[in-house]
Amino acid sequence: MRKNKARPPRLGQWILKKILSSEERRFLIEGIEERYVRELKDRGRISALFWYLKDILRTIPILIIDDFLGSTTMLKNYLKITLRNIKRHKIFSFINITGLIIGLVCFILIMLYVRYEMSYDAFHENSDRIFRVAFQQPGRMYMGKDSWAVTTAALAPTMMEEFPEVTYATRFDSINRLLLTKGDKSFYERGLYADEHFFDVFSFQLITGDKKSVLNDPESIIISSRLAKKFFGSDDPLGQTLNCSLGDLEIVGIVEDIPETSHIQFDCLIPFMKIQSSIETGENFQYYWWGNSNFYTYCVLKNESDIGALEKKIAAHMNKKYEDFGWKDMSFRYFLQPLESIHLKSHLIHELSVNNSDKLIHLLSFIVAFVLLIACVNYMNLSSAYASKRIKEIGIRKVVGGHRSQLFRQFAGESLLISIFSLFFAVGVVYLVLPWFNRFVGKNLAFGAIIEGRFVLGLLAVTVMSGFLSGAYPAAVLSSFKPAMALKGKTGLTAEGGRFRNLLVTFQFAITIILIISSLVIFLQIKSIRERPLGYNREYVVTIPVTDPGVRINLKAFKNSLLNNPQVIEIATSNQLPTQILNSCTARSDTDDGIVMELQTSHEMVDYNFLELFQMDIVEGRNFSEQYGTDQNEALIVNETFVKKLNWKNPLGKRVHLWGNLEKSVVGVVKDFHFQSMHHEIKPLFIQCRPDNHYFHARIGSDNIATTLDHIRETYDRFKMRYPFEFFFLDDNFNQMYASERKLGQTLGVFSGLAVFIACLGIFGLATFAAEQRTKEIGIRKILGASVPGIFLHLSRGFTKWV
Repeated sequence: MRKNKARPPRLGQWILKKILSSEERRFLIEGIEERYVRELKDRGRISALFWYLKDILRTIPILIIDDFLGSTTMLKNYLKITLRNIKRHKIFSFINITGLIIGLVCFILIMLYVRYEMSYDAFHENSDRIFRVAFQQPGRMYMGKDSWAVTTAALAPTMMEEFPEVTYATRFDSINRLLLTKGDKSFYERGLYADEHFFDVFSFQLITGDKKSVLNDPESIIISSRLAKKFFGSDDPLGQTLNCSLGDLEIVGIVEDIPETSHIQFDCLIPFMKIQSSIETGENFQYYWWGNSNFYTYCVLKNESDIGALEKKIAAHMNKKYEDFGWKDMSFRYFLQPLESIHLKSHLIHELSVNNSDKLIHLLSFIVAFVLLIACVNYMNLSSAYASKRIKEIGIRKVVGGHRSQLFRQFAGESLLISIFSLFFAVGVVYLVLPWFNRFVGKNLAFGAIIEGRFVLGLLAVTVMSGFLSGAYPAAVLSSFKPAMALKGKTGLTAEGGRFRNLLVTFQFAITIILIISSLVIFLQIKSIRERPLGYNREYVVTIPVTDPGVRINLKAFKNSLLNNPQVIEIATSNQLPTQILNSCTARSDTDDGIVMELQTSHEMVDYNFLELFQMDIVEGRNFSEQYGTDQNEALIVNETFVKKLNWKNPLGKRVHLWGNLEKSVVGVVKDFHFQSMHHEIKPLFIQCRPDNHYFHARIGSDNIATTLDHIRETYDRFKMRYPFEFFFLDDNFNQMYASERKLGQTLGVFSGLAVFIACLGIFGLATFAAEQRTKEIGIRKILGASVPGIFLHLSRGFTKWV
């Protein structure tokens, strides 16, 4: 018992043992314990206990400072050794640092892009509670889909009245090309018809104006800050008027420019009342209010709302409403889309803007991870290969008492230091290349996002992980050498190390080849699309949107004036672009077996010269002609797929019922042509004759294109009343349809090239090391008559076979 009483308190002993781990510090423990025993004998247990605790408290800070200074000294030592090795092995260091810099630059750029894409619509105050209402009509396929982003005008007010889960609901309609005029300034702008709850749902910031009342006056307009500067410069626009096709509208509010990360984009807002009054007083009120799905509906829900239950309630209410109006077979499924998911996960019919794909985000993340992994593999390969260069250093460190764990920490720490060093260079490179990358991806990524807290933590985590991954295997190899063997200059490594390096080389190039093949597949697909026959000739076709009444009223005179120029070969009009015929309806006709069949079909309206201008082939019957006075009212031209779907053997003269009671007769069959994206198969199509359409096409000669365009512009200006001249080449419009695929192919190509470059750097480093190790062998071979190409092939054979 006396012996136990003479021992210091166990808690104090435990603290000292945790802090004091070295042999020298164990001596300190014994000294403190001896002093405690003396204090216990001379002054008693309580006095000894106070002394013991005081001595521990006094000792702990000294030991912590000593540890810190020791760690700092060791860190300085590691840093010196790292810099010395970088200087001594220049090629090895250049390859490792360059590979890591490229990998980290790719990572930073892609993460900036991913962060940008995933931040869409997150700036709204209640973004987690805002949903868009969409609906699905099973069986009614359009462009390969049966789900729509638009709903009826009546849905938003109905939701606020009937469903307590809904705090606010708003509806709006988009205006893609609204001509706004002030004096001699006229511009086409994007706009919305928005109702009074628009600013209750969304957090777009008003610079001036009261969000509760700005959308209450149908004769008013709210414009963006950009538009205010465009029209009025530094003058105050409030109270000013802008003229449009709806008349003069008074400016009652200014909204901040819409963030790029918003899928809802506009430069002006017109109160929904402007079109609501015309709907309510129209003859077909029920149809336009309940059945016309052309409006976007968004709502803010209460936190405790059950999304699934609300979706069922909306569908039940709307379908019951349709039944009350006597509309049959209108069983729609309504669903709610979270606002923040729309940009990446929604690809419905009539999306407000072109959305990206979350699959692309995942693909780019995997690619950049592969590129970074290839750089880490390079480091592992070269570090383990160059192990023999540091064998004596390792032997001396072990002889003087260095443990394997200490050596592991040293070499892993060197790798981490190089990784951090590479990070600083990578950030500088990103700053330089970010403007080019922004042009490449068509975004406006901000360099300042790099210093945001979460981004910094993620970047540091990846850097540390890359450093550890790069250095773990080499550190394990280097720290495993036995002192005696190391001092003799022998590594003790077996052939397993060489086989492992070959495995890593194979892994590197397998990833690289996958990226290359993926890039080639996409490029070949784009090449196939560009070269595949479309069924019409789109080259040298200038297309002009015909909006101005002065041009449309005098369309025949306008055509004749253009044809005075010999470079204008042919002129035609159409209601839609031949590359994007989107209108559809249901056609009904008899098959040759006498069965009445309904067919979902696309349709287009064109003038008499449309098929000739686009050089489309008539396989049966005739084209539209002014010689037949009934063509505009009675004639149809259908495509081959239309004929096949109805199983007609002789289509000419067949009667087709459209939109209920309208009946027309087939006068010709046009050869199938691609009138939508190549992603969709050719569908049934019928064409009607109507000279007055929305688009004006002119086929021009390949000579003096600029002069011909000037002639078209001057002719347009003579006839126009207010709308400015706009044009585009149909070929450019076609190419724009596949811009995303082309951009993906280019992105894969760039990263594949970088992956190949990094992998080749690694091969170069290993080949250089092998050449250094075999200088005597090379000398003997040359003495014996070996040629330089022969030696080159002999040395490279070991690497190329794995590639």
